[in-house]
Amino acid sequence: MLHNMEYHNILEMLRDTYENKPPGYAGKVELEHALKLNANDFVPYLEELSNKGYVKIMEGAAPTFIVKFTEKGYDAYISQGQ
Repeated sequence: MLHNMEYHNILEMLRDTYENKPPGYAGKVELEHALKLNANDFVPYLEELSNKGYVKIMEGAAPTFIVKFTEKGYDAYISQGQ
């Protein structure tokens, strides 16, 4: 997986929701608050992770979405010792 602060913060948030908040989805507003970023700033990262099969993004009523790790993404993140 990719290594920079934006990815790390996003992936750590998704790890926390995956492990502690079944069914493991984080919402747009929850991500904005936790990351202290506007969605426009982190959505490109989520889209790249989605294209690689690491996360699943589900669109809600515009302009919202929810996102969670896929099993592949969670396993890859954990195997890196995060």
